[in-house]
Amino acid sequence: MYPQYGGSFCRVIDNYDPRAEDLIDDLKGEGNHPELTIGISVDMLDTGIDIPEIVNLVFAKPVYSYIKFWQMIGRGTRLCPNLFGPGLDKKKFLIFDHWGNFEYFDEHYTEAEPNGSGKSIQQVLFEERIRLAEAAIAAQDHQTFALACDLLLQDVRDLPDTAIAVRDKWREVKTVQQDGVIQRFDAATKSMLQTTIAPLMQWRNITGHLPAYECDVNCCRLQTAVVKQSARLADLRDDLVGCVAQLPINLNPVREKIAVIQRVKSGSFWEAPTVPAIEEVRRELRGIMKYRTRPTGPAPLPPKVLDVVEEEADVYRTQYRPRFAGLELIEYRSRVQALLTGLIDATPPLQKIRAGQPVTAEELDKFTALVLAQEPDLDLTDLLEYYPETAGNLAVAIRSIIGLDAETVNARFTAFAHQYTLNSTQLRFLDLLKNHIRDFGAIELDQLYETPFTALDKDGLDGVFPDEHQAEELVAIVESFSAGSPTKIAT
Repeated sequence: MYPQYGGSFCRVIDNYDPRAEDLIDDLKGEGNHPELTIGISVDMLDTGIDIPEIVNLVFAKPVYSYIKFWQMIGRGTRLCPNLFGPGLDKKKFLIFDHWGNFEYFDEHYTEAEPNGSGKSIQQVLFEERIRLAEAAIAAQDHQTFALACDLLLQDVRDLPDTAIAVRDKWREVKTVQQDGVIQRFDAATKSMLQTTIAPLMQWRNITGHLPAYECDVNCCRLQTAVVKQSARLADLRDDLVGCVAQLPINLNPVREKIAVIQRVKSGSFWEAPTVPAIEEVRRELRGIMKYRTRPTGPAPLPPKVLDVVEEEADVYRTQYRPRFAGLELIEYRSRVQALLTGLIDATPPLQKIRAGQPVTAEELDKFTALVLAQEPDLDLTDLLEYYPETAGNLAVAIRSIIGLDAETVNARFTAFAHQYTLNSTQLRFLDLLKNHIRDFGAIELDQLYETPFTALDKDGLDGVFPDEHQAEELVAIVESFSAGSPTKIAT
């Protein structure tokens, strides 16, 4: 729909694409195609992806897992200094929730209000040139009016005829592109330029030329101020001189324009500025504005240190039990996962849980005490509260964190795979199923009718395995990983 952005601007990223990891690097701006700006994915970008520049999240599917819901939100919470310019840090991000996931989880949110200020630089420039033409007519300045009309006509003729929005207004565009139409500049023409043509300017491709268009806008406003003899002239003059002063004269392209640069910085140029003189400056300097050395943000203030003396007699101590929700719960899970993963090799109870073998209550009590000794504020029994789907089974709750051994998972499906002649789609379904159980220790039956399984067939399990006997046998295998079996607590 938007050919001006190129084919690498928006890409689908899923685990069926062998270049998925490369595409993620591109989305981060670290790959061979840093222009990738929009990533469309299923179950690939909700966890483990750190892209601080993300400011828009689109929930294009219903989410039934509270953990996954907050993992997805976590993609937008990364801090990003100077994202919108020097000193303009990322402070918020937008979520487009098409499926009411916030209502489903009864989560409070602040609804965004459209501010209507998101005009492209191309539209801003076009509207400034319309104002220049209006000012020229009011001042009876025929030379400036002709210049403004020529620039407006060039802008209209530069509209891409392949853009969907432009083609929708093709009759109006072709009308304005005709010689003499803009010069007529009657009420109907001005209305068409302002309401129909100006918004289409956003579809002009100015990739790599933003500084040039910023210069165009500044110069056009200067020209309008000259025609109107406006008090804004001094401020606009200072803006242009400030931009010119940031051009590094050690670069050859800049050095070639040194005469024009010196003229703009001289006081004599601004004693009686004219529209043609400013237009000449614009044409000469717009191409080198990309070399400007923009100022960096102010140096951060050192952290404030408070040296407070604590009175031991006034200290009140109580046992702290964490109560997490949202992103805090994600961080808590990551912390528990890192700790347990580091203990697997030296802890027999964890090895049994990961292998799908039963453990005793005594073994779990000793292991919980071991964790408390290392992390006094980390009580593994809290997992039963945060993961109620484990039905009060601490071993299963731990298994949902550390996953299952791959050989253990494969062994459960080996007989099934050997018993039937499975097609490629069914084998792919089994691979997805085993990978999920390996990572999370179990799977709910409802998930077999959601993505990524519905990517193979819209009916999920029933569509991939139409044979009712095969489906029932596969369900039995899935249920063997549930909270009650085979990892039972022996007492």
